[in-house]
Amino acid sequence: MRASAVLLAVGLAVVAVLVRPAEGGLRAKARTLQRKKLALGLGATADTQDCAGQTQRCVDCSTVLQCTRLGQVYRPLRTTACPAATPYCSAGACVATLSDDACIAPPAASTAFTCNGDGYYPDPSNCRRYWLCVAGKAYQYSCNDFAGTVYSQRRAMCVPSSEATCSTVACSNALVGVYQRFPQDPEVYVVCRDAVAANALVAACPPNYTVDAATGDCVLTCLAEGRLADRDNNTRYYECVQTGTNTFSQPRLLMCPEGSTYSADRQRCLSGNEDNPEDPAEPAAKGYNEEYYEPNDNIPESQYDIPAGLLIGAASAAYQVEGAWNESDKSPSIMDVFFHSRPSLANGDVADDSYHKYMDDVQMLSDIQLQFYRFSISWSRVLPQGDSAHPSAVGTQYYNELIDALIARGIQPVITLYHWDLPQVVQDDGGWLNSDIQDKFVDYASYCFQTFGDRVKTWILFNEPMSQCVYGYELPGIAPAVSNPGFGGYLCSHNMIIAHGKAYRAYQQNFAYQGGRLGSAINMEFAEPLTNKPEDVEAAERYRLWRYGWWADPLFFGDYPEVMKNIIGNLSAAEGRATSRLPTFTDEEKTIVQGAMDFLGLNLYTGILVADRTSTETLSAGYFNDIGVETSTDPNWIQSARSSFPVTPFALADGVRWVKNRYNNFPVWVAENGYAGAADEGTKDQKRIGFYSGYMRGLMQAINRDGCNVIGYTCWSLEDNLEWLDGYESKFGLVYVDFNDPNRPRTLKDSAKFFQETLTSRHVSYVKAT
Repeated sequence: MRASAVLLAVGLAVVAVLVRPAEGGLRAKARTLQRKKLALGLGATADTQDCAGQTQRCVDCSTVLQCTRLGQVYRPLRTTACPAATPYCSAGACVATLSDDACIAPPAASTAFTCNGDGYYPDPSNCRRYWLCVAGKAYQYSCNDFAGTVYSQRRAMCVPSSEATCSTVACSNALVGVYQRFPQDPEVYVVCRDAVAANALVAACPPNYTVDAATGDCVLTCLAEGRLADRDNNTRYYECVQTGTNTFSQPRLLMCPEGSTYSADRQRCLSGNEDNPEDPAEPAAKGYNEEYYEPNDNIPESQYDIPAGLLIGAASAAYQVEGAWNESDKSPSIMDVFFHSRPSLANGDVADDSYHKYMDDVQMLSDIQLQFYRFSISWSRVLPQGDSAHPSAVGTQYYNELIDALIARGIQPVITLYHWDLPQVVQDDGGWLNSDIQDKFVDYASYCFQTFGDRVKTWILFNEPMSQCVYGYELPGIAPAVSNPGFGGYLCSHNMIIAHGKAYRAYQQNFAYQGGRLGSAINMEFAEPLTNKPEDVEAAERYRLWRYGWWADPLFFGDYPEVMKNIIGNLSAAEGRATSRLPTFTDEEKTIVQGAMDFLGLNLYTGILVADRTSTETLSAGYFNDIGVETSTDPNWIQSARSSFPVTPFALADGVRWVKNRYNNFPVWVAENGYAGAADEGTKDQKRIGFYSGYMRGLMQAINRDGCNVIGYTCWSLEDNLEWLDGYESKFGLVYVDFNDPNRPRTLKDSAKFFQETLTSRHVSYVKAT
């Protein structure tokens, strides 16, 4: 829908500024500035530039945060950087809340600036001054109180001059009535009313449009590489290609395939009968579209370059590779007990024998040229009795030697503290269903920080809590095999989240000088809606929140997703329960967990199709029934050796875009992504190469084109290992391990050579997935 034209009143003499009609989707009428709307009632998704929603980390809190309040909107006058749990700066400290008396009084409304709608406007004549328009009234603010700052239109606040250009407008009698592009932001324009710049009117074009000075039209313009929606026709889109350092092509009009429409959010054409998705005479309309990122003349290959700051590495887990289950005075873990009580299953007693052959692992990492190695510490190997009062010198020495060997080869150690192998002695006290475990985990984590933190700068506190909690404490699928449907998964996860928060706060308080960063690896299959029906689209989002938001929301927002609380609460009431099966956080616990991370970890292997389903008594009460969805996969998807892991490279790209949108583009570390190969694949693993090519190309496009803040990418796994209940039949490694040979020799697979080439060129080449 087109925006209305702006009526410009000019000084003593009225000058009419004509605006041409839009032409073919490339032109639109100029409109008022709305890029920084005063959006109210948005809850946790409110504009984080407002005082009430800051989420930046604490770097310098030496001054009092000044802000003003107009109605329900808090407006910062100085940016400070504080963690999400304590987002405000008061008297030199980061605090959780900011009272009204901490805000300066708003200025009086001024008539010196003409408002063109509510929003934030740069002052046309002074780069250190800006205006806030509310209900047609203009309020003047200045950056003069903050040395070295200028107003940033992009961020709508005062920022250091190194972050924004000092931009003003030139006005003269010859420029009266002429549309000018604002230098700092090409979507903003000004019109001189007379020769005085301060009197110029300020407005803006829609996003991705810039003003044509000759006509006053807002013209679709390539300002970055990527795709732009056609505002007039949803079956078309425009492609933008970078042609120089700061230059781009003219928008090139492209058509979607027949039967599909372009999605600006998804940046691609989606197939299906969007006009009438519920017509019984029509087949169900797909709610997703496959993308395998093959070369395309309309998409520059530079979108698949690996950014200089993105780290690429590989991962393993202690129980899956170490072996030596009863050496170094290690005590049994819940995995040892689980597998030993099931003699028909292959176990990790020897596995890859990495406890003795860790130098072979380091050599493989070095040969592949990987930048980091993510491995886990066995809690029961370093603290056999579960507490730091009784550490194992031999177990600790093993990890010290591994860390030192990695660093000597220029490989960063990335440590996972908990990868499902809880000491059995801790499980005997209730494990993750006993709240006492929170402090036990903090004790274990603090021992590791103290012992290894001088060399380890990246910590993953928990790996895939959903897998451990649902399959370990709700359904007896993996250790410790506790069956407690409807309660165990939620209680286990609740204690883990609080343990994560407490460990993070312990690091902040006692080990911040080490300069490390902490997060947890949360797993999900990215849910694509089965159809475009609203109920399926909503069900897919519900699934994402149940799987990823279950953990990420408390760490980012301080509480579980509202949809989880509402649905589980209602189901619990219908079951005749006085309280919800989903535990609640106390105010103190919310303060502990909110903001307790430096990055969000994401483990993602595949996509899944989701349709709505009403909870039913035909399913046993519990986690999977509570979600209320039906899941499936597309039979046309390329299959891996594990039926539940079809090859869907678009799922990783969509996953990181979803995380970006929900969590304000918080840093993301892809902590696991890999291909399940057949037992007999050997070293010729062309299918794995096709997998990594597609997934990594999708990820690079999400980073380079869509601005997703991804800081690390991790292959699962470095080498073939024990894949839990699959034993040694599923092969995920870049390195082949001969498990028939007691020496466990390692050999690089062809996929390892693909990574060698990729890391050398810093570009992900296309290899067809098969």
